[in-house]
Amino acid sequence: VVRVTEAALTESPEAMASERARTSDTASLFSGIPGLDLYDNGGVSSLPVVHGMADDRVNVLVNGMSLAAACANHMNPPMSYIDPANVGSVSVMAGITPVSRGGDSIGGTIAVDSAAPVFAQPSQGVQIHGGVSAFHRTNGVVNGTNAWLSAATGNFRVGYVGSYVNANDYKDGAGVMIKSTFYESQNHALEFAARHGNNLITVDLGYQHIPQQGFVNARMDMTDNQAGSANVHYEGVFARAKLQARVFYEDTRHVMNILRDKIPGMNMPMDTTGANVGYLVEADIPLSTRDTLSVGNELRHFALNDWW
Repeated sequence: VVRVTEAALTESPEAMASERARTSDTASLFSGIPGLDLYDNGGVSSLPVVHGMADDRVNVLVNGMSLAAACANHMNPPMSYIDPANVGSVSVMAGITPVSRGGDSIGGTIAVDSAAPVFAQPSQGVQIHGGVSAFHRTNGVVNGTNAWLSAATGNFRVGYVGSYVNANDYKDGAGVMIKSTFYESQNHALEFAARHGNNLITVDLGYQHIPQQGFVNARMDMTDNQAGSANVHYEGVFARAKLQARVFYEDTRHVMNILRDKIPGMNMPMDTTGANVGYLVEADIPLSTRDTLSVGNELRHFALNDWW
């Protein structure tokens, strides 16, 4: 009997830290992983390609949430809803995805997660951490800032991560302005966490607003995108069994039109609303030193109202 196992490819936090300074597109944090490429799709909305498979053939999980893009052109892919400053770990599983990671994706599964909550030691009392960073990139006159703040005791934690970036059209190597490469985006994430013994529960609330984003490879541009999400996750250990459960809801309002630098005076409005709802319950039960039984159930539902 020959058993072949292959772990998901991951990107180290140290490697991602150096990448954040050069990009505002979370998908580009994966650019160094073998077998993965990117379709340029707006300043903060690149589409990942795993071994030639793209779009809905690749399952993308953001903090465990499966988010379908509320846009026919996929201008708001799942990874556009988490800023690079809020990414704690990434992993890529190429090929047909096992049921335990969502299944139903022949290209692979990409998981993007925020950093796990960190609590204070029992003797430390309330620990407060925070910081602010800013960046400027000359090509395209890109300006951005990130801020984070957290307060934690031994059993409770609340944290916030926010980001804002604004960019104009950039220039190519010959100094020619590339139209429809401008963008503006802001992301806000609020986390509440509590633990007791072997039990941990986290509540994540997110909000995103992209008032404009040009798309050089499309006839349309994004003229507004607003989204809010709520994500509740529980994990615990009972005897030897590990149990986790998750329920989430995400709502998006997405608007497109032909902006000024494509066809002046042209008006072709498109207005879309979309909602992602889902839950997951799973348990890992050791049967022996060699065997483990994994059982679970999940539901994903996507509703779309598209007006052109």
